[in-house]
Amino acid sequence: NRQITAQLDPTGNPAVTDTLNAPGVTRIRGGELEIVAAPTRGLQFSLTYAYLSGKRPISYTQIDPNAELRIQSLPKHAVTAALDYTIPIANVGDLAFHADYAMASDTPGTGRVAYGAFAYDIERDLSNARVALQNVELGPVKWRLAFFAKNIFDTAYPVFTAPGANAILSPPRTYGIELGAAF
Repeated sequence: NRQITAQLDPTGNPAVTDTLNAPGVTRIRGGELEIVAAPTRGLQFSLTYAYLSGKRPISYTQIDPNAELRIQSLPKHAVTAALDYTIPIANVGDLAFHADYAMASDTPGTGRVAYGAFAYDIERDLSNARVALQNVELGPVKWRLAFFAKNIFDTAYPVFTAPGANAILSPPRTYGIELGAAF
């Protein structure tokens, strides 16, 4: 069974909903393809594609006849790509570069939307990058210094939604420095 949020008393306060285990079986099927290539020493490229399809039971409409009950966070298509390149630096450590991109088709961001209401779909379109000087040995400790940027193109998209025009947007472009040690 699947937990859903439903409004069991449509004549009462529309803000009052209940979470319950819905009868019936929710079927989610799909497939994933993953390709990883390492054409030269230190260079790696990866690509993934996922396809998902979900079907909710008819019983959902009987539980809450005044709303559309959706399967949340189930994008039909999702793609990720990443590129990693590491260069050894003699007597110092490794210089490592990383870039990635992820996107997903629109998917419901909330499980219940009353008929006549609106809810934004969740989207994903995100790029990140990182440059690190790593494996720098100082005595028994290996140090790492990294610079990173998340959401490079400063793309704003909903990561959570609720009925009405309510949405929580993705974090803006973020930069940072990381210092780490392994011993």
